[in-house]
Amino acid sequence: MTIKLLLVSVITYLFRERLLDNPTDRPVALFQGVLDLVKAPEVVVALDRETTMLAELRKLTAGMLNSYDKEPYDVGLLLQKIQIITQIEPVLFEALRDALLIELSEAELKKSCVQIVVELRQYFREHEAYAILNKYSYIAKFRPEEIKDVSKFISDLQAELEPFRAKITDTKDPAVVAEVDLANTEDVVSVFERAREKRSGSLAFRTGWQALNRALDDVGLRRGETILVTALQFKNKSGFTRDLLSHICLYNNAVSTTGKKPTILHISFEDEIETTFDYYYRKLKGNIERIKITKEDLINADPVEKANYVMSHLTGNGFRVVFMRVNPSEWTYQEIFNKIIKLETDGCEVQALFLDYLAMIPTTGCVQGPQGVDIRDLFRRVRNFTSSRDILFVTPHQLSPDAKLLDRQGTIDFVKQVAGKGYTSGSRQIDQEIDTEICIHIEEYDSKAYQVVQIGKRRDGEVDNIKHRYFALPFDDIAGLRFDVLGLDTSVTKLGVRSKQDIADGKQASFLDGDMIDF
Repeated sequence: MTIKLLLVSVITYLFRERLLDNPTDRPVALFQGVLDLVKAPEVVVALDRETTMLAELRKLTAGMLNSYDKEPYDVGLLLQKIQIITQIEPVLFEALRDALLIELSEAELKKSCVQIVVELRQYFREHEAYAILNKYSYIAKFRPEEIKDVSKFISDLQAELEPFRAKITDTKDPAVVAEVDLANTEDVVSVFERAREKRSGSLAFRTGWQALNRALDDVGLRRGETILVTALQFKNKSGFTRDLLSHICLYNNAVSTTGKKPTILHISFEDEIETTFDYYYRKLKGNIERIKITKEDLINADPVEKANYVMSHLTGNGFRVVFMRVNPSEWTYQEIFNKIIKLETDGCEVQALFLDYLAMIPTTGCVQGPQGVDIRDLFRRVRNFTSSRDILFVTPHQLSPDAKLLDRQGTIDFVKQVAGKGYTSGSRQIDQEIDTEICIHIEEYDSKAYQVVQIGKRRDGEVDNIKHRYFALPFDDIAGLRFDVLGLDTSVTKLGVRSKQDIADGKQASFLDGDMIDF
């Protein structure tokens, strides 16, 4: 599409817009982008008649764009101006004349306006994609010394082009996430099938805690969701997140929807990978065999035995599990995308992504602005990428200093006070870019420690399930947080009372009457 045709499209839209009884929202930024492509010359060279014509046509378009008069244009007067401007190109005038004089119904006018917007957006997407290709081509041709790693160079190119792959080849408006025509039975049926999959849990992973599964609508962690585990510092955010990964591996069968290998990817930007593996060995031994692993055990145990133990349990149900430790200062969200794309090309279907934690990486390439805008945009970009691939995305995140102050003040029911209230560090709007917030804290009662949990935001959550959104898990001397999905419920809804597991173990309640039971 040439510059002239772009201007013709904008003029046509602005003219037809005034003919509508109920005008659509005008995409001012999009139209301004078209005008920006036409540079208004400081000095018009008399011999360059085309430059003069484009400058005048741009001026006319800008005047129409900046006018918010709702009365229809005088088509005769407008065509006179256009004819004078385009006298060197009569064909261009005829095209505009035909577009402005044709009689259209309200529905046809609205449809044509929408189509113009779609075509212009398509043009700019392609324009941006070509700019990326040209940038990398220039480096490869004229500055090859800057390419330190060819594989990374190609991966970077793929990552930058990834957002355009589906959009450019798609004939639909990429802003439209879903579209259902009630005249198409197949479309409607597919909607209900998808809804059934989400609500039944066939596209979800159950966790190792009965209480958390109840809190998550008896479905669990749904693929395509973004899960934010929020807590203050040193309140077991990373441990809780690692446990969720082990739950997927232990209590769910790997099922592929694409024919590729179901894969879970864990990327740590903080803890050493050795620390992570020691954690899983200790946690699995504690939960599966009820054996307490001490520091000395970790030192003295056979590395081969530990490796086989962790591998057999985390991959026993058919998942491929990949762990990475990455220097966060050297990565951006694009490198995360690159890794997932690379795994996909290697025959993997990445079903879950654990980042410990996302906020540690730079916001390079994200929208910059007032404090918190870049962090929110970072979450939006990762969520959009993972959601489109049906990848469960889980990341812990620090609560804000305001939340820390509430804790210092001895706020009762801390998690209930902060969950879903925007107490996220870096940006108060992060919760707008996630599907579920799991807010956790550590509280003590009668010398016993509990992991208290409150579900904050829950997109598409069941309204009648609110009563299950708060619970507490006691810390076990052997396993830390005990996985109970295959046994008796270890959770309570009030500190000090007995769980079903406590009753089975013969433990007494902390309350004086000694017979309070939490069901």
